[in-house]
Amino acid sequence: MKSVVLTGGTGHLGAVVVPRLEREYEITLMRRGVNPPLLTAPVHGLVLLAGAFAMGNAWEAMIEANVMSAARAIDAIVPHLAEGGRVIAVGASVTLSAPPGIAAYTASKSALNGIIRTLANELAPRRIAANALLPPTLDAKLMNDVAEWIAFLLSEQSDGVTGQLIELRM
Repeated sequence: MKSVVLTGGTGHLGAVVVPRLEREYEITLMRRGVNPPLLTAPVHGLVLLAGAFAMGNAWEAMIEANVMSAARAIDAIVPHLAEGGRVIAVGASVTLSAPPGIAAYTASKSALNGIIRTLANELAPRRIAANALLPPTLDAKLMNDVAEWIAFLLSEQSDGVTGQLIELRM
């Protein structure tokens, strides 16, 4: 069974994504403030669910939650990804529309988009795909959609899909 490492797997979105992925993958949760998991075999995927939302100018909090948590996970797990592996991030569709009042959040999720697109190019020689899902919100229906999209992007059916920012709609 292929293994997948998840960040943010204990939150609301994780409560939907983890059971969906457990049907097909061995799941390892990467917890905040804890050393990266000890990996004994190549990892098929890294799924970046961890993040936060805040209105206003919560710059440091948004950069920490939405950029640095992803960067730490990428640094720890990507060297262990098997050839043909996957990196999937959950971003936000506001990065495409830039609404007022959430500049710090939008900027942090935009940085995550840039990380994913750059990873797609950097990891191409290893045939590792990197993509981001951009939901508008995370209500119950969209959380299920996100879980299904993640399952698809982890699967062989998505071979060749990389560097994409996939906007999900309500």
